Amino acid sequence: MSESLLRQQIERLEQQLLDLEMENHALMQRVSASKLENYKLREIQKLAKVGTWSLNHLSYSLFLSKELQSLLFGDVTQNKALSWNDFLDLISSDSDKNIAQSITEEVVLGGKKKAFEHSIKTSDGQIKHIRHYCETFYNSIGQPLNSVGLMQDITEEKENAMQLELLSITDDLTGLYNRRKMNEVLVSQHDIVQRYQSDCSVILLDLDCFKLFNDLFGHQMGDIVLTTIANTMRSCLRNADICGRWGGEEFLIVCQNTACESAAVAAEKLRSAFSAIELSCARTVTASFGVAQLVKGEALGAFLQRLDKALYQSKHDGRNKVSVSN
Repeated sequence: MSESLLRQQIERLEQQLLDLEMENHALMQRVSASKLENYKLREIQKLAKVGTWSLNHLSYSLFLSKELQSLLFGDVTQNKALSWNDFLDLISSDSDKNIAQSITEEVVLGGKKKAFEHSIKTSDGQIKHIRHYCETFYNSIGQPLNSVGLMQDITEEKENAMQLELLSITDDLTGLYNRRKMNEVLVSQHDIVQRYQSDCSVILLDLDCFKLFNDLFGHQMGDIVLTTIANTMRSCLRNADICGRWGGEEFLIVCQNTACESAAVAAEKLRSAFSAIELSCARTVTASFGVAQLVKGEALGAFLQRLDKALYQSKHDGRNKVSVSN
């Protein structure tokens, strides 16, 4: 072989080597970029409290992302591979035992997309609220390949929403339900009475001469009176009785499954308890009461007018009394 041919071969080999090195460098860059994207995805999943699962339809093997394992098992390392049935048992709760059947029949076998919310009990006994999305992917001839799911921990979101809901229906000063909530209760109980003819009575009370507490002793004493009245109501009433601040110094009590006569007894018990309250200002607290029973066929507005008349009858008769509407 001539020297010129040998040199040409060497140059070709050097060029091929250079091309390989450039391809390798480009490949390493893509690998690095992929690792970076995977890292960013994992970090996003952590921030969003999201984990994923994947079920292979050929091997029936289950894959759980690290984020989902962390959600389900906390810091405990899961060495043993989890079966599909074990996973379904794990995400099913006592309050919703149909989750496993629903995912299997609708998603894995039925091929439907499914989005729903449920709760799980983690390995350390915590209850977590979950938003769950899952679906099945198919190949070109319609055979199922993988069923995948995304589970997001929305516990904090749920708790915040519940707290906001509680604040929206609670009177700031007394901690009792506010008028908005009591209106909802009245509408609900009125509907029940219209449908089932069950007994339900309502007590409306107004503190007598409450303005004098504010005028003589200051608004702080007025607040003390209102909160003391609320606490007395809590201690005297049954758990089934729903009470709230109707407005100003008026309070409303809905006595479920209670006839008017029994509600009048409860009102008299409250009247006596209020009179026994001892305040630092040494002034007696009294209240006037109206009691009425919801009646089938009577509009809620008409009922409230009847209840108001019973209250003002007590005021007219000298206050500190219980009047029952016929």
